Amino acid sequence: MAKRTPATPKNWAIADKKAKIRKNEPSRKFMPRAVILTALPVEYLAVRFHLTDLQEETHSQGTIYERGQFIDEGQTWEVGIVEIGAGNSGAALEAERAIAYFNPDVILFVGVAGGIKDVVLGDVVASTKVYGYESGEAEETFRPRPEVGLSAYGLKQRAMAEARKTDWLQRLPSAPSPTPRVYVAPIAAGEKVVASTESEVFRFLRSHYGDAIAVEMEGFGFLEAARANQRVSAMVIRGISDLIDSKEKSDKAGCQEIASRHASAFAFSMLANLRLKDGSVSEDRETTQPAHQAVKPEAMPELEPEEPQLPVTVGASRKLELIRVVTNSFPVSRPTLDLDEPEGQVPLESSLYVERPPIEARCYEAIVKPGALIRIKAPQQMGKSSLMLRILNHANQQGYQTSTLNFQMVDRDALSNLDQFLQWFCNSIAGELNLEDKLADYWKGSFSPKNKCTNFFQRYLLPELQRPVTLCLDEVDQVFEYPAIARDFFGMLRAWHEDAKIKPIWKNLRLVIVHSKEVYIPLNINQSPFNVGVPIELPQLTPPQVTDLVKRHGLDWSEAEVTQLMDMVGGHPFLVRAALYPIVRGELSLEQLLQLAPTEGGLYGEHLRRHLLNLEGDEKLLAAMKQVIAVDQPVSINTSEAFKLTSMGLVQFRGSEVAPSCNLYRQYFRERLRVGA
Repeated sequence: MAKRTPATPKNWAIADKKAKIRKNEPSRKFMPRAVILTALPVEYLAVRFHLTDLQEETHSQGTIYERGQFIDEGQTWEVGIVEIGAGNSGAALEAERAIAYFNPDVILFVGVAGGIKDVVLGDVVASTKVYGYESGEAEETFRPRPEVGLSAYGLKQRAMAEARKTDWLQRLPSAPSPTPRVYVAPIAAGEKVVASTESEVFRFLRSHYGDAIAVEMEGFGFLEAARANQRVSAMVIRGISDLIDSKEKSDKAGCQEIASRHASAFAFSMLANLRLKDGSVSEDRETTQPAHQAVKPEAMPELEPEEPQLPVTVGASRKLELIRVVTNSFPVSRPTLDLDEPEGQVPLESSLYVERPPIEARCYEAIVKPGALIRIKAPQQMGKSSLMLRILNHANQQGYQTSTLNFQMVDRDALSNLDQFLQWFCNSIAGELNLEDKLADYWKGSFSPKNKCTNFFQRYLLPELQRPVTLCLDEVDQVFEYPAIARDFFGMLRAWHEDAKIKPIWKNLRLVIVHSKEVYIPLNINQSPFNVGVPIELPQLTPPQVTDLVKRHGLDWSEAEVTQLMDMVGGHPFLVRAALYPIVRGELSLEQLLQLAPTEGGLYGEHLRRHLLNLEGDEKLLAAMKQVIAVDQPVSINTSEAFKLTSMGLVQFRGSEVAPSCNLYRQYFRERLRVGA
């Protein structure tokens, strides 16, 4: 197949004229043309699988495409494909370039996404629209604006028709189990990686874009560019590769490959059954789209011949301006350092993890001991998961097998009775350790569920691995809500720990138990794992540690500036990092941050509202918090409420009395709860 002349600004009008001739040419059958963009290699390969007669082509600006054919249902599509990398702004520019180069009838973005609600791994979402969730108006507070990229009406209709059938599954190499579903629904797109359902970004999405069921990073910029080229019909198609909290686990399990295959199969099923009318998809575009002025190619300003790069439409250039994360009225500049987002685990390679001696050394020493049990307790966002990650890494360096089980992943159905819960527990761990599913062999007879679970470990899992296993049980607080299951489950863990003292096989099991809340369930003192092993409570960062963290962010602060920050947020690791991140990026100054911090329009608005909602859901806690903030010195409150507020991170013990953990909470709750000092 001969290469086509690349479309440059000067020959756009010619290309458009040729396209009209191509679509109306009576001498040959019209061949529809599509372009498919992907962000990741795994997505690209899944799309490429469906094409034949592939040939490589290079754009004058360096972008490398492949052009091939897709033949099905009595018609042949000419299809161009390209891998562009992640991000909305890049997607907008590359979509513009691909549209100008290929002059397609249809353009699709096909790849993976994280599931926000309703979906499971492997499901497919075809976009009705894509929200640009990082766009908004900067006033005294950040006000989200519903910037929306709309999919073509004809493609939405085709997607709904294909979703009602299961024909698209036949395009997969093998029949998936369980059978994935297809949703034609809204998607959210932004530059931030949503790493946790506890993150501020996730809560922001659920609050402001409640009908979006998936989140990704390219769809809004892609649809913005397509909208400005009205002759092409566009849609985003995504396979669900993770459910936010389980991203690392899902990626290791190959879910990106599975999701990419599913999304690609559905995309090509749409093309196979799509019939173009007069060379174009029927597009009755919705009237609800925002008022963006689309600019046709002929209306673009002419560029000099020596300027070969493609022009950017008004839609795309506006997107490039909007794509910045706007959280206030302060100017944004790019960071000089490669900083991690201040949420979720701090990666092993990050320079921003601050050790809190002697905690790390104590954990590393404990985990290599036979039958070890480490208990990590701290409020949310205090660094429990980051410490857990480093314990696992240390265990790996000793040659141990490691496995992490996050109890937020357990379904409520599995918590309906002990038998189902322990089967989920055994299956999840065996899967994490890549062991063959042999649970049925050990779940026989009239033994109790605890005995069956114990047999599974001591007769199969531990002997099969033949080396120490470090098992991290994260967010075990989820089980506290089910006292009947909790008593048996935690009693079993305590028995395993005791067995390690006398039975060699149990010496190979090393447990790390992570939780935020106090253990209120009534456990026999001899049957609880929460009064044995090595207890770790993560303290706040000290002034020297905060000073060290400030320096690691490349800031040259005086002692007075560090004190100002700590006077507001204390040594809470997340609150400190959340402050330093926008300051380093030039988005606001320390003075501006401190002025807005204790308000809902400030940097910590979502964090503070989450705590407020939790307090308002418990009258006793709310009353206790009012007592604490009503005075400027520590006070004595009911013991139960004191421990609960401590678990939430809102107060700290000062002897037998409590005080707010930091002035951020004191000032915010005094204003919101109308409590005077």
